Amino acid sequence: MKWLVWIIVGLATGRIVAWVMLSRDAPARVVNMGVGVVGAVIAGWFVAPLMGPGLDQLAVADLRSVLVSMFGGALLTLMYNIVRWGDTD
Repeated sequence: MKWLVWIIVGLATGRIVAWVMLSRDAPARVVNMGVGVVGAVIAGWFVAPLMGPGLDQLAVADLRSVLVSMFGGALLTLMYNIVRWGDTD
């Protein structure tokens, strides 16, 4: 169940970051959403258990896990966009 929540949070985070960064083309929005999912899953899988005792034992995601996955998705999407914009070749 946590995986599904992380994927949904990652999709939403990637879409929001694409909107904030004014991505006008559809492929860039889809890539941002995919990178958001990867960032959310990585953050939820690795960082959420470090946030407190028992957080990795829950069957469903709680607020801390959702916030960590949202932050991870946004961070990875922003880093991707910075690298992509820096490549002018």
